[in-house]
Amino acid sequence: MRRFLVLPALAVTLAMVAPAQAKPFTYTDPKGDVPANAGLDIVGVTYATEGTTSVRKVGRKTVKTYQPLKLVVTMTLAGAPVEQAGIRYRVEAQVAECGPMTFSYAPALSEAALDATSQLVVGCGGSSDVTGGDSVFLDPKFSVKGSSLVWSIPLKTLPKPARAGGLLYGLASSVDVVEPVLGALGPDDVGSEVLDTARSDADWDIA
Repeated sequence: MRRFLVLPALAVTLAMVAPAQAKPFTYTDPKGDVPANAGLDIVGVTYATEGTTSVRKVGRKTVKTYQPLKLVVTMTLAGAPVEQAGIRYRVEAQVAECGPMTFSYAPALSEAALDATSQLVVGCGGSSDVTGGDSVFLDPKFSVKGSSLVWSIPLKTLPKPARAGGLLYGLASSVDVVEPVLGALGPDDVGSEVLDTARSDADWDIA
């Protein structure tokens, strides 16, 4: 009598780990509502993550697991951004159980400016790491790609509520006029109006 050996199904992890990106979230703004200069006209903002996908073989099934490693925020304009001191581009959201998270870019007139031309401020951090805690100032990687401004930062450098699984709401963005030397003071401080704004009522889970 011939016997067949029945082996238990084994989960075998394949050697391939490829770069991947989860489905991004985008909110838009009408093009042309700032006719004076396309580089001041917001047409969309995208939140996304980048990470790795591991592929496993479980029996006859292929199982993919995505691990987000980096948060990427992109502001798209109707034209190339204005590289002029006194202009500030800003993307912000509220982080659940934390506070505001704000990406900004403001070309500074002075090389001795105390503030970085691009920065990220998160409203919880330091020793408390909870709502109402001290704000933490971070230096995201920043680039201009055509008509888009792109900020990216490793999730592990963010306060815990702003990492994978965190909830973002109150999404908004703006282009405004600021004090040109440090690029830090906003419209209320210099008596100027906001040039363009965009908002979304939707929420987005960092994933």
